[in-house]
Amino acid sequence: MIGIRLADSTFFSICSDGPEKKRVVLSPANKNQKKAKIDLFRYNASDEKDGYHIGSLFLDPIGYDDAGESEIELFIDTDGKRIRAVATDLRGGSKDEFATELPGIILAPTQVQSQVVQTENAPEPAPVAVRGIRSLQIMMGVLLIMMAFVTGMLLYNMISAPCVRNLPGFAELPPPEPEMQPKPEPQPAQPTPPAPKSEPAPAPPAPVAPAPGQEYIRYTVKYGDTLWSLARDFCKDPYMYKRIASENHLENPDKLISGTILIIPINKY
Repeated sequence: MIGIRLADSTFFSICSDGPEKKRVVLSPANKNQKKAKIDLFRYNASDEKDGYHIGSLFLDPIGYDDAGESEIELFIDTDGKRIRAVATDLRGGSKDEFATELPGIILAPTQVQSQVVQTENAPEPAPVAVRGIRSLQIMMGVLLIMMAFVTGMLLYNMISAPCVRNLPGFAELPPPEPEMQPKPEPQPAQPTPPAPKSEPAPAPPAPVAPAPGQEYIRYTVKYGDTLWSLARDFCKDPYMYKRIASENHLENPDKLISGTILIIPINKY
């Protein structure tokens, strides 16, 4: 039996030892007490004085309603070997629980007899010396199988290898002479094609003669120059690039070659 010990040291049974779930509601022994301790015990008989202590549940503090009443719910779940106990204060909301093995479990006579029969019928373990001999025998068997396999491989190689013997009355034939390979006929030399003649680069067009009353300057083109920048810097008008291109007979005004000499008008007429 499983139960609790009350304030007057009496035992209050809650459930049996077998698989069972039980829920009870308890009240504190004294009103307005601040905390409670619930001790769970297991007894083999109802008249037993000293039971087995299973565990304790603590609730601190305890809640009360307006009428000064308090209720504590105790839930017990056991399968005969283990037990789970939960205590919940229905007024204050505090909670405590534990799970453990059931102490003081006494086996029934049938269970003891079955265990003795199983122990008597169980095979005895083999002695250590016998186990060692068996292991050695297994290792020797494996070694013999490996040696037989290696010996068979050697005999097979010896039998299948070609055997050369000198029989009496037979002369050794000379090795065959290598066949003569025909010499390749010399190929006539191919004439070397003449190197292509390099044509001289066309000379840049000569600048036109300056118009009367017009001032010009001679300028050598540098890397990064454009007609737009030259007209802006020298003529103070970037749109004069068309006139610079026409007076220097430039076919592509967007392409200037470094080192080219241009005549640039510096005033308008």
